[in-house]
Amino acid sequence: MKIFKLIEEEKKYIILQVIFDLIGVSCLAVAPLIQKIFFDNTGKYEVGYIIRIIILYFLIHAVYIFSQYLCMIYAFKGGVIFEKDLKKKYFKSLFSRHDYEFRKKEIGDYISFQANDITALEQDYLQPFIDIIRSGNMFVVYSLVLFIGIDWRIALIIITTSIISISIPKILGGLLEKHRDIYQSELAKYVVKITDLLEGFRLINNRTINNIEKQHEKSLQEVAEKRYSFGKVKSFTLSLSLFLTKMVKVITFISIVVLFCQKEITIGTGVATLSYVSSLIDPIDNILYDITTMRSVRKIRDEYISFIKYKKDNKPKKDSFTEAISLKNVGYEYENFKLQNISFDIKVGKKYIIVGGNGTGKSTLLKLIAGYLKPQAGNILIDGKDINDVDHSDLISYIDQNDHIFKENIENNITVYNSYKYERQKYMGLSLKINQILNSTRSNCQKMSGGERQIISLLRAISKEGDILLMDEPFSAVDYERASILTNAITTNKIFKSKTVVMITHNISEENINKFDYKVKMIVGNVEVTKITSSEKLNSTSKV
Repeated sequence: MKIFKLIEEEKKYIILQVIFDLIGVSCLAVAPLIQKIFFDNTGKYEVGYIIRIIILYFLIHAVYIFSQYLCMIYAFKGGVIFEKDLKKKYFKSLFSRHDYEFRKKEIGDYISFQANDITALEQDYLQPFIDIIRSGNMFVVYSLVLFIGIDWRIALIIITTSIISISIPKILGGLLEKHRDIYQSELAKYVVKITDLLEGFRLINNRTINNIEKQHEKSLQEVAEKRYSFGKVKSFTLSLSLFLTKMVKVITFISIVVLFCQKEITIGTGVATLSYVSSLIDPIDNILYDITTMRSVRKIRDEYISFIKYKKDNKPKKDSFTEAISLKNVGYEYENFKLQNISFDIKVGKKYIIVGGNGTGKSTLLKLIAGYLKPQAGNILIDGKDINDVDHSDLISYIDQNDHIFKENIENNITVYNSYKYERQKYMGLSLKINQILNSTRSNCQKMSGGERQIISLLRAISKEGDILLMDEPFSAVDYERASILTNAITTNKIFKSKTVVMITHNISEENINKFDYKVKMIVGNVEVTKITSSEKLNSTSKV
């Protein structure tokens, strides 16, 4: 069963639930037998014997209550561990993906799945599965007691009608599952929508607020409609299940009346049978409900299992960069934009500046070099090896103008939670502004200015100690003077001396460009690579 693919650490808690439930149910099953014996022999017992029966009756229920208490404790414990384990595996699988694989879905889709769908697996799959086992315990125990201690004919009637009633949810489960999938899909769209609206919070003003509210309400209404549609199908399915369980009671009652009128059973047997019917109907009802509930999340279960099966490519790790990154006839196309036949080398230790107008493909080119996008044509080689065939993640540091900053203090942002070294003295020599940032005591760096956040991204890249630094307008939010100081540091400071730097910028002043070794000019899908001489004059230009 696929349920066993989801449970590992929770197994012992499930087993303990089942064991204690079996003990409790066995105790409770004896109670109607005591009733039968008492009613069939009314007036034949002494007071002392009656008192012992009452004490026994009390103890049976006390053991049952205590066993159910333990079941609930282990159910909570197992449920918490199950959900935690599922989310842990989900994020472990998510974090192992390549950037271009991760970007296939919206972030809101991932958030919705872990917040809604994984929780649904715990509530609507694991717990119903355990409840089916526990209901099965009750059904089997009470059936045995009915066969052995009451009347085999009544037991056969109850069991037969019960089994027939259980088969119905299998027929309707597919319809319910379909409507639940539609609802969950719409819910995921809603999460994406509100994420998008909240990220644009600063665009809310007197002129836009009504239309933004309408966008939210439209999405909310669509979710409500899909949920109501799902609720109608679920209500019909559960009502049909309820009807079937009640029919089991009716048929059993008719059987008791017939057998009693024929004097084939006693009053005590009739009373006990009615007690057992109620006790048998509950597990049947629960099984019907739980089967229907489990089927409704079957697609979520399969999607989760498929997701965590993902295995990251076991590529050989490349620890050093010694020669060059070579782009050979690289092509990439999306929407109305096309990069084609891009060929040039990025030599070790050299500093490259990429310039060009908006929409010429600068950022796309940098993402291709970083491995965030896969070339649709041609190859990118690093020291002669295809960049997609080696693990170069430790070699390359990538910064863009909106690099993510955690809601954490400076040290955690720079070191990514102590993954890299925090070398304060190394950073302080770059500029006075960096010293000021390092002295900040803020616990949430997202509240810093855009320029300060970009400087933190630079310090993070330094801490990573990668040989290659790729930068997409890294100082777009930094004032001109400080941006010039930082650019100068990147091209001359000893920290960056051996590093290979490729930086996109819109600062095309001659002073800025001549800080670099090479200029890469993007011209609508192609490039011109120019070597910059030490005399700050362009000696040679070659269109590649």
